[in-house]
Amino acid sequence: MEDEKAQQLHKRYGPLLYRVAFSYVKSRADAEDAVQETYMRLLQKKPIFENEEHRKAWLLRAVINICKDILKSAWNNRTVGYEGVSEKEKASLDLPYGIEDETIWLVMELNEKYRTPLYLFYYEGYSIREISHFLNLPESTVKTHLKRGREILRGYLEQNETN
Repeated sequence: MEDEKAQQLHKRYGPLLYRVAFSYVKSRADAEDAVQETYMRLLQKKPIFENEEHRKAWLLRAVINICKDILKSAWNNRTVGYEGVSEKEKASLDLPYGIEDETIWLVMELNEKYRTPLYLFYYEGYSIREISHFLNLPESTVKTHLKRGREILRGYLEQNETN
């Protein structure tokens, strides 16, 4: 029965967790590791959830924290990150779960505080209130990060148009 619950949980949240992890670590292998570690923590801690939204928020918060740990790790600091990958190599990378959008690569280059709200808002379709809950930030902060992130993206796009 536990195996069936785990499969249902993965089917329901796996793609979302993977996409969010990928938006942080910009690596398929690291994103997969983060999702797997999220499930391991869920199984180990066995938290009690008030409802499905609480479960989703817990899973998202966990995968984000794991991604931050990955990014701070000594291993990550000694490897070539996304920023060190040439434009030609970036073009050959597959986007996770069928995201077909050139702008996603610009979003990936943003600072995390802008990248995450933009990604959750535009690519995952979450409301400002939901993002605020997931990231444990005030709604006004999420709105500010979205606004500033859009401004930075607009600058990137205008710069690309002139080049």
